[in-house]
Parts: sequence; C-alpha cells; structure tokens
Amino acid sequence: MDMPLIEIVFVITSVIIFLAWGVGVLVFAQVTVKHLEREMSKEGIEPPQWDRGVGTRLAMYSTIILRPNYPDTNPFVNVAAIKRHTRKIDWFLSMWLRVSFGLLCLGCLIHAIYFD
Repeated sequence: MDMPLIEIVFVITSVIIFLAWGVGVLVFAQVTVKHLEREMSKEGIEPPQWDRGVGTRLAMYSTIILRPNYPDTNPFVNVAAIKRHTRKIDWFLSMWLRVSFGLLCLGCLIHAIYFD
C-alpha cells in the first residue's frame, strides 16, 4: 500500500507545522506569559484564577498583544496591564503562535477534504 508523493509531502509538512506550533506554544508560555505575569505581580495583579493548567489565557494574551486597539473591558484578564508590559518580542512570538495554529487548522481541513 504505497502512498502517493503528494500525500507523503503533506504528511511531512503537517508534522513540521505541528512541531512549529508546539514549540510556539512552549516558547510563548515560557517567554511572554512568564514575563507578563511577573511584571503584573510586581504591581499586585494576580494571574487569572480560572485558568489553572488549562492554558486558555495564552490565547487571550496573544489576542490582546496582536490587537493594540483591543477594548479594556475584558472581565477575564487585565488588558491595560498586558498592553503596558508587552515587548516587541512578545508581538513576534504571538504572531508565530497564531500563524502556526492557523496553518495547523488549514492542514487539518485539507486533510479532511482531500485525504480522508
């Protein structure tokens, strides 16, 4: 049962994209989230209590970093503190996280349509 060349290339590309997303999640969590929460704790702002181990705040932090005009009315995280402590590297890591996740979703969609 030989796989066609296009399917082999697709599988290799999918694995690379999945690894890039996984590394992006780890790097974003270790660099950006730790920096933001350390700086916010200096101001007496605690990390969200509702997100213990789930990691949903990574997506929220990433959205706030990428959208400078994000409204300050989010009840789950302190948007003003996140904006205040964001560095340029945080924007790049957030973009890496979002682009790799988008490519991962696109790969899943392509697989479901063409290879299933």
